[in-house]
Amino acid sequence: MLEKILLSEKICEILDKFKIVLSKDDLELIAKISFLDLQSFAKKDPSAHGDMIYILDSYLSFYAVLLHRIAHFIYESDKTKARQISEYAKLKSGVEIHPAANIGLNFVIDHGNSTVIGETCIIGNDCYILQNVILGGSKIAQNKEGQRHPVIGNNVEIAANVRIFGSVKIGNNVKISSNLVITSDVPNNTTLK
Repeated sequence: MLEKILLSEKICEILDKFKIVLSKDDLELIAKISFLDLQSFAKKDPSAHGDMIYILDSYLSFYAVLLHRIAHFIYESDKTKARQISEYAKLKSGVEIHPAANIGLNFVIDHGNSTVIGETCIIGNDCYILQNVILGGSKIAQNKEGQRHPVIGNNVEIAANVRIFGSVKIGNNVKISSNLVITSDVPNNTTLK
């Protein structure tokens, strides 16, 4: 499948750019996870018209997620290089994802500009986030160690300009409408308007 070949080539370009050497198994694992993201993007974004090659060639928000997958993979072994990849993604796409953030499978950031995902954030599977979403801490500085960013469940959709602050838990199957500020837990199967 051409899409898988092109995705693997893009991953290798990133690895070369940052002088990262991975085993074949590690490369295949990143490619497998990233391909699930790519498929989800093609399925969920109507303006992509299901064209994975089009997304690979032109969507910086997908590129930001791809860069995160690599940065997260190497974070424990090389925090500096992982952070360099994260900073590059921020400059290139306007999306800032801390390399330590744990993000589940089938993840989509659509449009993406000004989206921030903090260090201790945990995001489940099948989540879709629009632009200018902040998943941040509840304090500006001197935060306590531990979980200080949101935990997002599975199958969650977060619309544009949403702010979720602190170690709040967003349940599964939650839909959050635009321009909301959330500072407390949200139960499963909830729509916030």
